[in-house]
Amino acid sequence: MVKKLIRPGEQVIHLETFDVTRGQVRVSSGRPTAYYSVFVFVTDLGFLVSPDQGAPYRVDRAEARVVLDLGLDNPEIGPRPPRLQLPLAGGDSWSRNMLLAVWLQQQMQEEKKHPARAQTGRARPRPQLIRDFNDSERVAAEWMRYFGYSNVGVMPVGPDGGVDVYSDEALAQVKAQASPTTRPQVQQHLGVCRAQGKEPVFFSLAGYTPGAVDWADANGMVLFLFDRQGIPAAANSAAHIVMERAGAS
Repeated sequence: MVKKLIRPGEQVIHLETFDVTRGQVRVSSGRPTAYYSVFVFVTDLGFLVSPDQGAPYRVDRAEARVVLDLGLDNPEIGPRPPRLQLPLAGGDSWSRNMLLAVWLQQQMQEEKKHPARAQTGRARPRPQLIRDFNDSERVAAEWMRYFGYSNVGVMPVGPDGGVDVYSDEALAQVKAQASPTTRPQVQQHLGVCRAQGKEPVFFSLAGYTPGAVDWADANGMVLFLFDRQGIPAAANSAAHIVMERAGAS
């Protein structure tokens, strides 16, 4: 039933199940007199809610709220992390920890920074065998055009200052090495992009270390994986947004 609510290109990124309490808690057992279970599928567009009774429904991101719990009921605790509140049927609400709250904030901030690009007149690149770094850079440039970046080109052979693919809006570095891209490599590319006022984009054949992904997320970088057929996949939330707008997710 929930599958019917998923929109084209929508990505399910998290599943949460919980019990909503109804009635008073029994003193003897510590359990409520009544409760019902709810499944919440978190996607890159919103939330799909599936109660154990009744039909599933979706809640768009605009209907969710990020709440900062100041802990005013207990001054000794002080401010607590933000929570994500989601309205449920029947007037109930669902609260989740700061991880999803921060995720929602980041998604909305990225969308404000990168307005939707036109999707017409662009053909999806075909799978192509990646044999060397020249192939990987050429394929990365084709995908950047498809993603909506303008005046895309591959840097000529020779010293490139850490930039492999350029465009009016962004600069990309492409790593076809056998080992995962590290945090210092991602940091260095961000410095180059900031110096030129461009959006930082990264393509990596072997993926990224956890530290590289965390640092990129904190600094608004777009990270893609790609395989030997040159097909990219989003490695972080910023890349998911880029692919979503192009209809490539």
